[in-house]
Amino acid sequence: MFTFNLMMVWFSLCAIIFYFTKIKSFKYYAAYTLFLGLYMGLKLSGEYTSLNLRETGWYPNWYLQLLYNCLYFIFAASFLNLEKHLPRLNQNIRRTAYSCLIGGSVLYFFLLLLGQSEIFMYFFLGVLLPIIELLAVYTIYKIFFINDRFKFYMIIGTIIYHIFAYFSLYLSHYDNTKFLGISPISWFTFGVVFETVIFALGLGLRIYQIFEDRNNTRISLISELQKNEKLKESINEQLQVKVAQKTKEVAVLIEDRKEREKQKIRMQYEQELLEMTLTSLRNQMNPHFIFNALNSIKNAIIHKSKEDAVSYLNKFSKILREVLKNSNNDECSLKEEVETLQLYMNLENIRLENKIEFILENEQDLNMSTFKIPPLLLQPLVENSIWHGLSLKEGNKNIIVRVFQNDEKYLTIEVEDNGLGRERAMEIKSKKILQRPSIGLQLSIDRLKLFGKNRLGPHDVSIIDLYDDDEIAIGTKVILKIPI
Repeated sequence: MFTFNLMMVWFSLCAIIFYFTKIKSFKYYAAYTLFLGLYMGLKLSGEYTSLNLRETGWYPNWYLQLLYNCLYFIFAASFLNLEKHLPRLNQNIRRTAYSCLIGGSVLYFFLLLLGQSEIFMYFFLGVLLPIIELLAVYTIYKIFFINDRFKFYMIIGTIIYHIFAYFSLYLSHYDNTKFLGISPISWFTFGVVFETVIFALGLGLRIYQIFEDRNNTRISLISELQKNEKLKESINEQLQVKVAQKTKEVAVLIEDRKEREKQKIRMQYEQELLEMTLTSLRNQMNPHFIFNALNSIKNAIIHKSKEDAVSYLNKFSKILREVLKNSNNDECSLKEEVETLQLYMNLENIRLENKIEFILENEQDLNMSTFKIPPLLLQPLVENSIWHGLSLKEGNKNIIVRVFQNDEKYLTIEVEDNGLGRERAMEIKSKKILQRPSIGLQLSIDRLKLFGKNRLGPHDVSIIDLYDDDEIAIGTKVILKIPI
């Protein structure tokens, strides 16, 4: 009865772990060990006592085999996270397991009521067992190719269990012939024990990994909160300086209408900046974008006219409102995205004295209101072109955004600039003391990856370096292929 007691210990331990952690793998494994333990208990009771299960007319050992085999597949799908690695296999496993479980249970209890439960034994051996074995072989074959180190625990444990189980069945077929003085049921027991030990090791390492991941996530969140706090303090300091400067200017001009108008502008300016700061922190917007914009406002106040500074601020607050409007949305229309992008280019051209020509080409005259894309998908790419491709280039500078549809399932967007090219930009960047990280492309890839999960097809991002006939770099093109 050692094996039965071992199964009951594992059942209790896994049930307790699931109660405290809510990790589903332990719930399914607890159920698996419970029914496997009951099956072993009944088999061993018949082996070492006078209990004859056939005389009861219930044949519960066949029904228990159905239960623990179905629960094995559900446990395997949860343990290996097949919903992430192989979603189609995960769906097939669960459908097959639940169909066998429900259909077999209905048939068993129906036959039990009719007093013909022995028929279930033939149904299990002739129908359910072949389905279970085929599913086991197919599952082992498929999980062998997933990128998960825990797959080997499942594969090795399953193979060992089947070797001992079929060896035990082989010995039982020849009138319970003993091998090395050990009975067939004992060989089966060895297989169960080995499988249990291997699965236990896998579950132990899995829960260690989960807690390690949670700890790393907690550390990352703390780090992000600290960065946000520093950003908040920096923005507050800048706001205090600007408000103090504006207050002095308004105090001088307070007596006439012009001074009153400037006071009104100052109050509006202060309110918009405060709202902008609070909202940006609340929605965790891109910190480097806000920081650069505020620096541009500061430079406009110091080196340009106050009217230019107020104009810059008004445009910045307008684009910020557009961004915040979509901050809680997974998608927006292509038309809204293009309008936001044009606002951003207007904002950058004020800072760069209108040196960049922005061109939008809708090659097939598409109705951009009908297409949905992730919000703020194109802005990081355009910003990347400005900072790393065009900022150090002499002469004419332009950015072209092309929109067209060559496939009914995909929308294609190209962002092309006539900048220095990636190789020259990296060479210049490597010589700088303060290096600004380029994250625009990765931002867009990450957004597309999330956006494409529930779409008909995967996304695609490609980068093309442009050269003239003399192999001189003349720009860069980024091509986005977005599932519709």
